[in-house]
Amino acid sequence: MKILSESSIEIIHTLGAKKKIDCGDGYFYSTLYNYHVSTHYIGGVHTHKFEKIDSKEMELIKTNGFMVFKTCDKLINVLPDFFKTLYLFIGGLGLDPNIPFFGSKPTEFEMEQNAKFIYDATGYQWEKRPEASRKVVYNLDPNLVQSGDFFAVTRFDGLDQIVEVGSGSHSGHSVMGLWVDGELHIVES
Repeated sequence: MKILSESSIEIIHTLGAKKKIDCGDGYFYSTLYNYHVSTHYIGGVHTHKFEKIDSKEMELIKTNGFMVFKTCDKLINVLPDFFKTLYLFIGGLGLDPNIPFFGSKPTEFEMEQNAKFIYDATGYQWEKRPEASRKVVYNLDPNLVQSGDFFAVTRFDGLDQIVEVGSGSHSGHSVMGLWVDGELHIVES
């Protein structure tokens, strides 16, 4: 690490020669305020600049340094990984629930891919509800909801599944009932 000025630092990362040409190392460099992600397929000296660092962050870096996380992958996996990721998010991108594929609801394919992602990442197997119960609309009496009541929400759109894996839970959003001046509000994290 080299301090360039009061507000910039350069990380100098020297990597040894690769044992295999198709392997890449991914690095996540982080402070508590800032981060940089890079992937390297060749050895040698690699530099990364962090700029516009405020005095509080600079002091933190001087005291604790950077956190560095390393991952490893093969070049041959990049394209399949891209499509696996794309399949988690494609569909359900629009606002109108009646438009196929680009409507507001995740597609069956998207839901299957997200359930598979959760199983591969955590070992948890989501089970599909029976068709009859999937069409039931529950009109919950608001008077049964108290401030602080918790509702777990999951939508199979890719985003919730990332939250599930990161938090170790089976919900993508934490939702709570909150009464304010006699009116029920549903607040979401």
